[in-house]
Amino acid sequence: MYCGKWHVLIGLFALISLVVLCLDYCVALSLPVAWNDGVDNRCNRDITQTGRRRLAGDRGFRILVVGRETRYRPRHVYTVVINGTFPDQKFLGFMLVAVTANAVDETTSMGTFQEIDPTKTRFADECPHVVTHTDLRPKSNVEVLWIAPPPGVGCMEFRASIILNEDIWLKDEGALKQLFCEA
Repeated sequence: MYCGKWHVLIGLFALISLVVLCLDYCVALSLPVAWNDGVDNRCNRDITQTGRRRLAGDRGFRILVVGRETRYRPRHVYTVVINGTFPDQKFLGFMLVAVTANAVDETTSMGTFQEIDPTKTRFADECPHVVTHTDLRPKSNVEVLWIAPPPGVGCMEFRASIILNEDIWLKDEGALKQLFCEA
């Protein structure tokens, strides 16, 4: 009977090792980190892999809407950029969403994103209105097109999660959360 307990413990250890290996492999393949949790139908843009911790602030990164500061014209196309404000500032990955201002539930998109460079950006598998990275190579910026919603929507927000390095990520603070209102 004592030997049987060891077999169970060894089996559990092997299973845990396999799960950790799989998670490392998924990160190495740059699989998206957004998912639908299935409980309350919200897309979660938290970076949850082992060893990653969220820092406060934007660390000099920002969301920039080219040609507009705070107002959009309904159904017009804008270029939305995520970049750093310091020279040679880079990040590994990102997730970008456009939602109603102050939204708790991020499943309703405000406007529509379109990819500019499919080698850098794609839509998240579980959250098709979230734009994310295609790989974890260092990048100084990413750009996507955004088609503003129809008239009468009012204010919306762009929100971004940024992976700085293997251990640190940022989300929705400072210039990583931009209010954008209808003109």
